[in-house]
Amino acid sequence: MNHALFYYYTATGNTQRALGIIAAALQKSGWTCELAEMAGSMPAQPSANAELLIVGFPALGFSAPSTVIKTLRRLPRVSGARAVVLCLVGSEPGKKGIVRGWAGVATHVAMAILRKKGYIPAGTAEISYPANWTQFQGAVGHGELESMIRAGDAEAAAAGESIALHTPVWVRRSIAAHTIARFTGFMFRNFARRVLARLFVADASCNGCGLCARSCPSASILMIRQKPVWKNSCSACNRCINICPRRSIQTSIARVVLVSGTNLAALVAAWPISAMLVKAAVPETAGLWGDSAAAVITGAGALGFYILLTLFQLGPMDRLLQILERTPGLRKPFAAAFSAKFARYTAPDFEPRAFSTRSRKIPSPPASS
Repeated sequence: MNHALFYYYTATGNTQRALGIIAAALQKSGWTCELAEMAGSMPAQPSANAELLIVGFPALGFSAPSTVIKTLRRLPRVSGARAVVLCLVGSEPGKKGIVRGWAGVATHVAMAILRKKGYIPAGTAEISYPANWTQFQGAVGHGELESMIRAGDAEAAAAGESIALHTPVWVRRSIAAHTIARFTGFMFRNFARRVLARLFVADASCNGCGLCARSCPSASILMIRQKPVWKNSCSACNRCINICPRRSIQTSIARVVLVSGTNLAALVAAWPISAMLVKAAVPETAGLWGDSAAAVITGAGALGFYILLTLFQLGPMDRLLQILERTPGLRKPFAAAFSAKFARYTAPDFEPRAFSTRSRKIPSPPASS
């Protein structure tokens, strides 16, 4: 009997739901299925007896989540096993129907890692479910939400049938799209997600229950004085803001203004400041700014300046804001948010309290909406 192992990362349950539907299709064809979730500080390692490894995750910043990349790189080498990579993309309602998100080369990057581990590529696919980026936009209305979930379920069922019949499909990208997505994905995984994590704040309604910290799939939330604090390892998956039972996790207006202003100032000032410093350090290059070597030195200095400013945002600036958010009299303006009225989203039947990092039998597939 063929055995498939589903190794997945989920934020608000879309990936988990899709894999349940795919598992049902494989089980009808006689496969046994097992589930292991990439979650917590020590993600479960998949067992070595699976003929087929199915890796699933949402696209974050046109990339596989940083947690997924790190976890796949820790997998042991295998010989002869096949691998399928499934990427979940967010969708939104448009004037002419559902507008699908773009995953960049998320499936390509994940499959490249698996290939190096000895897996034989057996297909890649993208499945579309409602977007969950509640940090900056609310979930869609209930009626549209149901139709979008049904559409995603249908795509998952088609992917399951394709896998069961051994008729692989592949996500294709042009060279230009591949290049752009590689760059944007790298920047998101290494810089943008860390900055986005610094925009979260817990407002006065937070009772310190700790659900966000216990349920964070990247183990990136600490509870300090009964309030959540986000670490640099945050994947920006938006689970916390969507599952908070009191809707206490918000996007801070003060943090958005300060972080955006700081980054804009850095982009504007980095090159001139670097050029000034290079001219001061090496006066003989003052009239040679058309020289490629001088331009490269200036560019490297500008990048270094921007990196230092980013580290300042992630360290001292973030700690200062935490103090201001807890100081009586300043707490209210510094914890003010524009996301308070945003509708939250989790996939039907998703229970973040029950997530486990241990391998287990796959549950019954969710009923179609």
